[in-house]
Amino acid sequence: MKFNIFIIVIILFTACTQGEPEISKRQMRQIDKLVGYKLDSFQKAQQAICYEQVLVIAKIKADSVISIFENEAEIDTLNRPKKPIKPAKPEVVIPVFEE
Repeated sequence: MKFNIFIIVIILFTACTQGEPEISKRQMRQIDKLVGYKLDSFQKAQQAICYEQVLVIAKIKADSVISIFENEAEIDTLNRPKKPIKPAKPEVVIPVFEE
C-alpha cells in the first residue's frame, strides 16, 4: 500500500515539474493569426453595436431640432402682417378703330 502511494507521489511530482510545453514558431504564428482574426471580428461587432446606439441617439436629437425649427416657423408665420386688400379692377375701354 505504501509502495502505491509512493509511486503516485513520484508521478505527480514529475508531472508538476515538467513546466510549460514548448510552442514552435509556426504554432505561435498560427495562434497570433487566430487571435488577430478574433480581435478584428470582435472590434467590428462592437463598432456595429456602437454605431446603432449612436444612430438611435442622433435620430432623437435630430427630431428634437426639427421640431424646434417647426415651432419657430409656426410662431414666425403668425406674426406676419395681413395681406392688403386687392384694389378693384378698373374698367378698360377698348377704342374702336375704323378702317
